Parts: sequence; C-alpha cells; structure tokens
Amino acid sequence: MSKPTMMGRWLLAAGAMSVVLWFGVPVEGLPEVVSAKARDPWSAEPLPRWNVPVSTPVLVAGAPFWGKQAATQAEAAAGPPPDMRWRLAGVVGPPDARRALVVFADPSKPQQFFKVGDRLPGDFRITRIDERHVCVEVRKRQYTLALERAETAP
Repeated sequence: MSKPTMMGRWLLAAGAMSVVLWFGVPVEGLPEVVSAKARDPWSAEPLPRWNVPVSTPVLVAGAPFWGKQAATQAEAAAGPPPDMRWRLAGVVGPPDARRALVVFADPSKPQQFFKVGDRLPGDFRITRIDERHVCVEVRKRQYTLALERAETAP
C-alpha cells in the first residue's frame, strides 16, 4: 500500500474511535448546580407597567413643538369638513356631446354635469365618456368608472 492511503486509513480509524468514545461513554457526575437548574421551572419577574393617564397622549399630540397649534384650533372651530363623497349617476347627451351626471352624498349639494376635460371632486380629470363608462385620470393613471345597469320592467 502506498503511504498516503495508509495515512488516510489511520485518520479514518482515529476519527471513528473518537466518535464512538464521544457518544458511547455515558457522562456521569454532572455538577450539582447544572442538574438542579435543569429541573427547576423557569420564570421571570413580571415586567413593570407604566400607567399613563388618558390625557397625556392628547397633551403630547397637541404640543406646540409639533407645529402651529393655533391653526388646529381654528380648524376645530370651523367644524367638520364638508362631505365630498360622490357617485356617478349616469351619462346623458348624444355621442359627440356626452355629459357625466354626478350626485353628491351631501343632500345640500346639487347634482352636477361634467364633460370631457372637466375635473371631478378629488381632482379626477375626465378623459373619455362612453355610453356605460367614464374614464378618469388620477396621477397620470387611467381608471374606468362603470355605470350600474338599471333593471327595466317588462
């Protein structure tokens, strides 16, 4: 046999013997401290709690270092903002002069008609009005708003 092969066999035998001795020999006489900790249930002390009154976050949110507090007080005195919700109610007119009918959720606002190029509430620009669809542009993206088809009586 050649020398490198004989050396490899000796290394293999030594490795096998060390594995057998490592896992085969039972470990006796663990220190008392290690074995006692393994049997005890683990527990930790409860975490400290910080009781914050409800008014503290409100005071922090309204602190003057976040911005002008006077502006927020003026806005609060003005009341809630108007309801700007709307829905597309219909399309009227001939194909070359179609208008989109918009009805607002706020009953005090009258319904309005919009044509191609007009801006809907919320800064939506109308790009096309079809028989059952209105195409709008929002931040350079095109969206299609479809009208619901009404059921007709026979």
